[in-house]
Amino acid sequence: FGIHKIEIINFVFKFSLVLMFVQLILSSLIVPTSQDLARSFLRNSEVNFYENFIKPKRFNDTIRNITIYSEKKDEEGNLYNLYLKKDIDKDNFQITYAKKGFFKEINDMPILVLFDGETITGKNNKITNFSFLKSDFLIDNAEANSFVTQKKTQELSSYNLLKCAKFLLSSKQD
Repeated sequence: FGIHKIEIINFVFKFSLVLMFVQLILSSLIVPTSQDLARSFLRNSEVNFYENFIKPKRFNDTIRNITIYSEKKDEEGNLYNLYLKKDIDKDNFQITYAKKGFFKEINDMPILVLFDGETITGKNNKITNFSFLKSDFLIDNAEANSFVTQKKTQELSSYNLLKCAKFLLSSKQD
């Protein structure tokens, strides 16, 4: 057809080199920067994500030291047949179960409003319990397990990773 095999091979080779350099630029510079930018929005966000963490029929431990289970969740955000376990410290705990609940925010503090339930508290090897018709479960100082305060390795540029590797190798030789 008027095209020599070597011309096709040269075209494929040149095209492969261009794709390789584009891939290197994307994976070493652009992708880490965009991933860090996206996660920085989450790190610095003031948005309340607690309500979205609760998935029905799963034990949700996304909030540090609190495990929440809900049998079902409707479109308005109401949770049904709730189980909450809060670890106060190594030996003390609080277990709460309620028939219904929902999240609300008062003064930028997330509160889980619970209806028709009971709370069992284990403190200093003594167990106490009380029933309630309505109770507020404060999540004022809870930290989410999923929030990251440090950059992940894939969010660092290749230049910084190579600089770090060089530093580690030079300090190892000393």
